[in-house]
Amino acid sequence: MASNTELQEWITQAKQGNTTLIDQYFKQLYSRLEGKLLQQFKSKDATQYYLCLAMAKFWEKFVHEDKPLPQTNWEAYFASIAKNAYLDDLRKNN
Repeated sequence: MASNTELQEWITQAKQGNTTLIDQYFKQLYSRLEGKLLQQFKSKDATQYYLCLAMAKFWEKFVHEDKPLPQTNWEAYFASIAKNAYLDDLRKNN
């Protein structure tokens, strides 16, 4: 997976209008996480929704708001956002 240095460079490129590398990274992450989250969410639609939501939250925080990137395992970061949003929605609906 990508280092923070690579990810920061891709964010800089995206801000300049070139989203190719960050799009590729998101596609790789999506592929890696889809099967794992599908087992938990039990729905392909839910898996797609919450993974896209996690990526949108990343985009908002680190591209639009320009917050500094934390040193983290990005695969776990995206999975955690998706799982937490899923669990929040389950709580709201119960």
